Amino acid sequence: MKLFAKITLMTLTYTMLLSVNAIAADDTVKSGAYYQLGKYNNSPIIWRCVGEDENGALMVSDKILCFKSANAGENKTDGTQSELYGSNFWEESTIRTWLNSTETAGYVKWAKYPPDKEHLGVNGFDGNYPYADEAGFLSNENFTPSERAILKSISQWVALPADKIDLNTNGHKEPFITEWYITENLGETKTAGQSEISDFPDAYKGAMYRINDTIFLLNEQQLKKVYDVYGTAGTESTYEPPENSQAANSYRNSYYGNFYPYLLISPYINVYETSNNICFNTVYYGAVINKCSTSAENGIRPAFYLNEKTAYIKSGSGTEDDPYVLDGTAQDGIAVFANGEQVDFAQPPVVENDRTLVGMRAVFEALGAEIQWNGETQTVTAKKDDRTITLQIGSNVMLVNDTSVELDAPAKLINDNTMIPLRAVSEALNAKVDWIEDLQRVVIDVQPEWIESDWNPEWYQEALRAGGYIE
Repeated sequence: MKLFAKITLMTLTYTMLLSVNAIAADDTVKSGAYYQLGKYNNSPIIWRCVGEDENGALMVSDKILCFKSANAGENKTDGTQSELYGSNFWEESTIRTWLNSTETAGYVKWAKYPPDKEHLGVNGFDGNYPYADEAGFLSNENFTPSERAILKSISQWVALPADKIDLNTNGHKEPFITEWYITENLGETKTAGQSEISDFPDAYKGAMYRINDTIFLLNEQQLKKVYDVYGTAGTESTYEPPENSQAANSYRNSYYGNFYPYLLISPYINVYETSNNICFNTVYYGAVINKCSTSAENGIRPAFYLNEKTAYIKSGSGTEDDPYVLDGTAQDGIAVFANGEQVDFAQPPVVENDRTLVGMRAVFEALGAEIQWNGETQTVTAKKDDRTITLQIGSNVMLVNDTSVELDAPAKLINDNTMIPLRAVSEALNAKVDWIEDLQRVVIDVQPEWIESDWNPEWYQEALRAGGYIE
C-alpha cells in the first residue's frame, strides 16, 4: 500500500511558494507511524495507522479527543422511558451526526433529539459535555478543504440493535450477542458485560447491514487491529476532564494502564435484560469490552480511512515527536467513491435538472464491469457477472439483461463521455447509492458476499434461546 507524495507548489501569503516533501515510490503507509491531520479545540490531531483492510489504510486517533454522549434522549411526560436513554442505533445517533458534519456551530442537523443539557441529563447523568451548539467535527474550524479531501467516504458493516434486525442485509435475523457470559474459545462464564479483547473472535457475525461514513468509531474487528499492533487498545485523553465529572470517575485501572473508556460503534445486546439494550459497546481499561448507556459521557476516539489518491506528506518523520504532517488536494466539485476508492473521471460529474450525471465507463469499471462502445449505434454495453447492461445515447430506457428500466434522465455525451444518472448505477449493478450533502460526495457500494452465512455455534444458539429469539 503506497502513499505517493505529490510535488505541489502551494501559493502562500505574500506570494511565497514552498514545495512539499516528496515520498519515494517504495515508501509505505507505516503501521504504527504517527500522522498529524486537522485539529480539535485548536490542538493538532495525531493519528496512527493500524494496518489496512478492504477500505484501505485505517487511521485511528492516537488519543481520546473529547468526552461525549453517544445519543440524546427525552423523559416522556406519560411516564414511559422508551426515549429516556436514546437509541443505540448508530445511524441515528447524535455522535455519528456530529462526527460527519461540516456545519458551523448551532447549525448541525440532528437526527432526533439535540445533545443539549436538557436531553443529555435525563437519565441521571450530569450532562457535563453538551455539544448541540458545537460546530461539526468536520467543520472548517477543525479541517481545511484540502485536509478533508484525505478522508475517504466508505461503506462498512455495522451491527444492528435488537429493534432494528429487519434492516439486515446479510441474511442474519438474530442479533450478535455482546453479553459475553460465554466465550466461544474459552467456554467459561465471564463477568457480566465484559469480554477480554484478546479473547474476542471475529466480530462480523449476527444481523448487520452496510452504512456509509467518513468519520466513525471503531468496531470490534478494527479494535482487534489496534490491540494486535500495540498490545493494548487503551489510550489516554488529550486533556483531563473535571475531577467531579462522570468521565473522570469511569473505570480507570492502573493494571492495564491508566486509560479512560471510549465508545465503539457497535450496539450492546443482553439476551436476559432487554431494558439494557440501549447501550453501546465501550472499551474499558484498554483491554476489556464492556457496555455503557448511550447517555453516559465516554471518550470519543475517531477513525477514518486514508485517501491515498489525494494525500501527501508535507513534513515529519512519522515519530511521536515528529509526526508526518498530512495534507491533500482539495476536492473540486462532486467526488464519487465506489467500494472504498475515489473514482477518477475524464469528465467530472455534472448536475442537470437536479439530477447528478456521472461517467458510465469510470464508475462501472471501478465496480468491476467491462465496457464496450458502438459508435455507429451510439450504444454502450457493460457486462459484470451474469448481468448485461445496454444503454443508447439519448434514451431514458436501459436494458438490464432482458428487463427495461426507465431512467430519471436520458444518457448523453459530454466531451465524448457517456453520462448517466446515478440511479442507473443502482438499477444496473444492484448497488447502494448515497448522497452526502455536507461533503458533496456520492458513495456507491456493491455489497460484498457475506462470508459467515453458516456461522451458528451451539453456545450462540443457547444464547438466542435464552433471550427468546429462537425456540
